[in-house]
Amino acid sequence: MKPNTQTQRNPLRFLILAVLMLAVVYIAETNSLSTQGYEVTELQKELAQVKEERTELNMELAQSSSIYGLQNVEAIVGMEQSDFRHVGNDGALVRR
Repeated sequence: MKPNTQTQRNPLRFLILAVLMLAVVYIAETNSLSTQGYEVTELQKELAQVKEERTELNMELAQSSSIYGLQNVEAIVGMEQSDFRHVGNDGALVRR
């Protein structure tokens, strides 16, 4: 008795179809992961840039808040030093 070739082909076709489907799923997942990796890299670059900008702004704020930075403020440049100083908790002012 000859083996039925139709019966032998069905498992082979099923196996080939299953392998092809797994290959498509694998390629899709690999593509998705590489896209996510690219997005993560771009976000890390953006985060580093924002951190650098924050550091620069903090330095600028500290510099402008310092006494040397305040000396250049237009409202302060025209001021003169006071002859009074604060004494005690009652708020009394006394000449130097």
